[in-house]
Amino acid sequence: LVSLIHSKLGNGANTSFWEVAWRGGSPFKSLFPRLYALVTQKKIDVASKLSHSGLDVSFRHFPRGGVEIQQFEHMKEKVEGCILADMMDRWFWALEGSAEFTITSV
Repeated sequence: LVSLIHSKLGNGANTSFWEVAWRGGSPFKSLFPRLYALVTQKKIDVASKLSHSGLDVSFRHFPRGGVEIQQFEHMKEKVEGCILADMMDRWFWALEGSAEFTITSV
């Protein structure tokens, strides 16, 4: 059932950068597993991560050649242009067209 709950990014304070699919169909930890292995703050929220001067701030070391650099560049592209709104993050239920959770939709 958790896979049917999706987020709508607002200020990013209540959405996990790595564990929630906030920029597409999959969480960043699944899209970029080599980068996720480098992360020291796996529970960081989107707002905190984007407030740093660079996306590599919470890594044990800067991504090194090959797959790490490829994933880092792809992650930067996915995050580029993300603008946080002055409102709370919202969650919606994807099973119903209305996006409202009801017992009958389970």
